[in-house]
Amino acid sequence: MGLLKEELEKMIGEANKGNLEAQTNLGDYYYNGEGLVKNYKEAVKWYTLAANENYPPALKKLGNCYCNGNGVTQNYEEALKKWMKAAEQNYVPAFNNIGLYYDYYSDERNYTEAIKWYKLAANENYAFSQNHLGDCYYYGKGVDRNDEEAVKWYKLAANQGNDDAQQQLGFCYYRGYGVNKDYKEAVKWYKLAADQGNKHAQNHLGVCYANGEGVIQDYTEATRLFQLSAKQNNANAQCNLGYNYLFGKGVDKNYKEAINLFKLAASQGSAPAQNGLGDCYYYGYDVNKDYKEAVKWYKLAVNQGEKTAQNNLGVCYSNGQGVNKDYDEAIRLFQLSAKQGYETAQNNLGDCYFYGKGVDENYTEAIMWYKKAADQGNVDAQINLGDCYFYGYGVDKNYAEAVMWYKKAADQGDAVAQYTLGKCYYYGNGVDEDYSKVLKWYKLAANQGHVDALAGLGDCYFYGYGVAKDYKEATKWYKKAALQGNTKAKSILGFCYFNGYGVKRNYNEAVRLYKEAVEDDDGFALNNLGFCYEYGNGVEKDYDKAIKLYKEAIREGYEHAYCNLGNCYKYGKGVK
Repeated sequence: MGLLKEELEKMIGEANKGNLEAQTNLGDYYYNGEGLVKNYKEAVKWYTLAANENYPPALKKLGNCYCNGNGVTQNYEEALKKWMKAAEQNYVPAFNNIGLYYDYYSDERNYTEAIKWYKLAANENYAFSQNHLGDCYYYGKGVDRNDEEAVKWYKLAANQGNDDAQQQLGFCYYRGYGVNKDYKEAVKWYKLAADQGNKHAQNHLGVCYANGEGVIQDYTEATRLFQLSAKQNNANAQCNLGYNYLFGKGVDKNYKEAINLFKLAASQGSAPAQNGLGDCYYYGYDVNKDYKEAVKWYKLAVNQGEKTAQNNLGVCYSNGQGVNKDYDEAIRLFQLSAKQGYETAQNNLGDCYFYGKGVDENYTEAIMWYKKAADQGNVDAQINLGDCYFYGYGVDKNYAEAVMWYKKAADQGDAVAQYTLGKCYYYGNGVDEDYSKVLKWYKLAANQGHVDALAGLGDCYFYGYGVAKDYKEATKWYKKAALQGNTKAKSILGFCYFNGYGVKRNYNEAVRLYKEAVEDDDGFALNNLGFCYEYGNGVEKDYDKAIKLYKEAIREGYEHAYCNLGNCYKYGKGVK
């Protein structure tokens, strides 16, 4: 600090003697608040002294003050005059600023003139102008859009350490604009820019970590990067961080914090954040569920063309949530979203055509939309498309094709698809019958709590499908399914208690389970409960009830009940 004070005193002394460089540097100290209290007016004073002597760096910096309104009244034309004077002396940084004037500040934008000045500076290897020139080619300002040319200029600037160019070059590699898509190369450039504090690069790098693109997936690192960017008021990062708090990715789930972040981003006009707020009100995340409020936020995002919100608002119109039910409006919104490639909307649009909601039923059109969504990995669409091939909706029945789509969804961990695929292996539909694979897929689905898979897995152990018979293991899975209300599981579990298979024999428990299954007209349970009444197992013997139950079992298609009913007639039990 002592040295800095001495340097300042020496600089002030030189500036007062009329040293133009010292006057300009002293202006910088006042402008940036380095070693002196920040004072734009004082900065302007010293810049003006040097500028009056036609000193190019001072002219350029005084022009900056007029451009930004720092220490003087904002005046773009005055800024241009200062920059032009500096440019007359071939001062390269002034070329760049003149380009900026025509690019952003003039009343009538003149991109052609901007490009002329950017090129003058860029050809002198001035990184800022190389980056701006890259932007002109990227966005097609004053020239035809040319991603390859944009990348060329971004690289020149990026290699000089320009963080904006590094960020933009990373984005080109991420999207495959002007170069082959390369996530690792994108990450390389994002990191260089992020390390310099570039908020956009921090956010984009966070996305790479969240998605595992070019790096190993790491939600914690993604959250850290989103936080750095969000602190710089980057709306996209605030929104992404909000979603991490909403779903507990890389941070403890915190709905309140998610909503706060969505509100910050939404106040800046972020459509994804507006959609996120809509989701919070739709599902009741830390707020009372409020479909009307959800619709309000979805509409704001829809007005900006946000595809996720278009789909979500379509769902509201389809279900009559927060708005009057309107299939026509729902379809219009699904179409807008689907045409932007949003796979969930494509699947929903397929459902509209499949079920004839708001449009004429059209399986061919449904399949087209299911296919678009399925090809993007949408699990629901893959299952729907599999069902179309399995049952022959709009296409020739094709079990093998159905299995292919079920497998794609099952490999993504969808329990419905896993169970359905297991059934295909059980019945040999589209694949060779293979009980070991039945067991595999039922287990995967059962471990996610899929009730039919729980019962199916019980069957595997009960009958020895793909595994050694194990009544104890079978009853374990039947119990899980029965607790979720599965009728078949209740019926067979009752049979296990009746016979002591895997559990201690218990007629009362068997009767209880049979009675629950009978409420759903299960033929097996009707017959077995009839047997209990016939012989007085767990209930008082009652031939009339037994005969009634046998007859009901027959009506439900359970053929073995004929034998039991026949025996009643043969031996005169409840009948003459």
